[in-house]
Amino acid sequence: MGRDLREVVQGFCTAPGGREFFGGQVRLDPTLYRWRVIADVTAGCNLNCAMCFKTDRSQVAWADPEVWQVMMEEVLPHSAEIAFGCRHEALLHPAFARWLGRLDRARRGLSAGPSLALVTSGTLLGRELVDELSEAGLDYLLLSIPTADAEAYAALRAPAEWATLQRTLSAALAGNRPERPAVVAQTLLMRLTLPHLQETLLELATLEVGRMHVPQMVTAPASFRGQVVTHAGPLRSELDQVLHALSEVGAEHGVAVEYPQPAPAALPGEVFPLLGDGDVWDEHLLGQTRSVICAAPWMKLRVDHVGNVFPCPFWVAEEHAWGNLSQDSFETVVNGKVAVHTRTELLAGRAPNVVCAACPYGPGSRTPAGA
Repeated sequence: MGRDLREVVQGFCTAPGGREFFGGQVRLDPTLYRWRVIADVTAGCNLNCAMCFKTDRSQVAWADPEVWQVMMEEVLPHSAEIAFGCRHEALLHPAFARWLGRLDRARRGLSAGPSLALVTSGTLLGRELVDELSEAGLDYLLLSIPTADAEAYAALRAPAEWATLQRTLSAALAGNRPERPAVVAQTLLMRLTLPHLQETLLELATLEVGRMHVPQMVTAPASFRGQVVTHAGPLRSELDQVLHALSEVGAEHGVAVEYPQPAPAALPGEVFPLLGDGDVWDEHLLGQTRSVICAAPWMKLRVDHVGNVFPCPFWVAEEHAWGNLSQDSFETVVNGKVAVHTRTELLAGRAPNVVCAACPYGPGSRTPAGA
């Protein structure tokens, strides 16, 4: 199997000749590159977080054996990474650890199997489940922990409270099992959490968590955007000081701190300096009408609990799906009519649907084709 597709795309995003590369890749050879895959094997969540998009998650459903089987057959050989959990809580799936183990055994038969990651709030974790996940072959565990302040955490993530979560994580991550997954904590960069970042880091250090990721939530719901702190916002000076101090405290206590940097400026004649995959971006371009667009349709896939495939976590409606793995082959999905249309329209600076038209990474206020 070929190179990690995201690395290839990132290399061309800011390189001379990038436009020519993307223009020649509206149809992709699935045998040459490996994708970054997000797998939402459940629909639903046990929390009601204020910063989260308020879709209905009270009704829980999960992937059946057919969807898991097709993931092993169609997705696994084409993936550089499969991350479980994005819009939903993966641990609500009653047989998650068992199916993860099957995926692990299947990838061991590949010449270059993907890494397996879990993104979770941590509220359902316990020592027994962590042990099961470790034995099932989980490589990375990403814990989304907004703050170490009990009252703020309770307000943001009712009904879970930080004190309860701290005890759960402490028990779950205790010991030095050699097969334990690498743990990364994610705490969102918001007005409410900014004063507590060092406290959060110190708590993580006591849990022997070695990495702390501090992303910005530029795609928060409108009602919550006033809480978001950005490098280009009014708290820029305070933010720079906090992050600098956080890095120093992290170095002292053995916790690596990762936070986003603005993307490089656009090169003359190029249209893809913006990766838009959740890692880096240029805040000054967000929400503007422009030809700089998200490159996710060239490197990322999201598979939902019924097998529908999308290029982005914000695409959720079945009518926007590139296809369904229960009926379509992997090559048919990534090179189907909807996928090719998506890349073609984005290359022209047009939104391929109403979701992209409203996205802060997309062409902004341009009229989506076919809308």
